[in-house]
Amino acid sequence: MTTAAEAYLAEIEAERSRREARLRGDASWFNVVGLHWLREGTSTVGSAASNDIVLPGGPSHAGVIEVRDGIATLDAHGGTLTVDGRKVDHRLLVPDTEPDTTEVVLGQVRFHAILRAGRLALRVVDLDSAARRAFAGLDYFALDPAWRIAGWLEPPTSSDLDFPTILGTHQQERLVGTVRFEIGAQSKRLAAISDGDGEGLFLIFGDGTNGIDTYSSGRYLYTGSPAANGTVALDFNLAINPPCAFTHAATCSLPPTANQLAIRVTAGEKAYSGPVAGPPEPPAAPAA
Repeated sequence: MTTAAEAYLAEIEAERSRREARLRGDASWFNVVGLHWLREGTSTVGSAASNDIVLPGGPSHAGVIEVRDGIATLDAHGGTLTVDGRKVDHRLLVPDTEPDTTEVVLGQVRFHAILRAGRLALRVVDLDSAARRAFAGLDYFALDPAWRIAGWLEPPTSSDLDFPTILGTHQQERLVGTVRFEIGAQSKRLAAISDGDGEGLFLIFGDGTNGIDTYSSGRYLYTGSPAANGTVALDFNLAINPPCAFTHAATCSLPPTANQLAIRVTAGEKAYSGPVAGPPEPPAAPAA
């Protein structure tokens, strides 16, 4: 093995080790065990089965969440809940679409509000999730440097594109551009959005391995920043499963029709076969 090949192998193995460490950590998607849509009015929260929202631990009756005109507030029972290390009695629940999202902590259980398709939901996390404890690692295609491909970022033909979601809704995303690349004699294109940090690209794609070797609904690929001339490296050996491969309580965006590749991308993460967090059937988004 040449020095360059050894360095490339080490680079890929290091990134995969970081990813698996994240899946074993407190921020793991395996810890996301609940997704509860919040209705207008009041909903009780706690570990007792009689609550509207049943938590995997904590007090039997933790409090009440009230939603009025799309704004959620929490009234706690008995000072058992904490936010930022302080016990709370009454608190506005700032959703994840805003800075300083309110995370409520009850020991190993915590929850926060999320906003999807114009509707509020409660995302519940359990740091003692059975799915995380059962995680034994990811499976990958054999590393193949041929799947490290040069691409070119072209200006988008439109500013926005609707991406389907695992909830059966659509999420409109602002496009950064379209990445054009060559595989053999074929020219392919993928619509690209920002990676969230404003530097690299985020590609949500499907291919012929989905439902056979890889997760049925597609995979994700992050890239570095495009060069000044628009070139960008696409390394499909770093293609990963979306969060909904690890929990039924995720709200993943899925590949739009334009990002379905009519080829088999035999690189990156394969389908996860271990236990998945959350209820067997994810709750569908409420009708508009």
